[in-house]
Amino acid sequence: MNKIKKRISENIRQEIENNPIDNWHGITSDNIESHLISPVFETYCDPMDEKVTYSYWTILEEFPGDKSGYTIFFDPAENEFGLGMHSKSDQMIFLGIYGSFIEVLNGM
Repeated sequence: MNKIKKRISENIRQEIENNPIDNWHGITSDNIESHLISPVFETYCDPMDEKVTYSYWTILEEFPGDKSGYTIFFDPAENEFGLGMHSKSDQMIFLGIYGSFIEVLNGM
């Protein structure tokens, strides 16, 4: 598990160093570190059918520690990042896989 966490963290660091952050939710290059979390393997539910689930590595929270707002996760099977969110019932909701970390961050 530690190898995957290290790979995810290194990938994110490279993207942050090599790409501008243009996020509508107030996440900037100055505060990105406060939104990144140590990768956590979590289950995300399909928004149309809670019985359909996916397991991904959550790596960013819009409001860290608040369990609200958007999340960014990593899908090791696709080697891509996606967008999720916390539900009011404390579930993780899958919104889609969109590409690189910066693409997801700037598109949220």
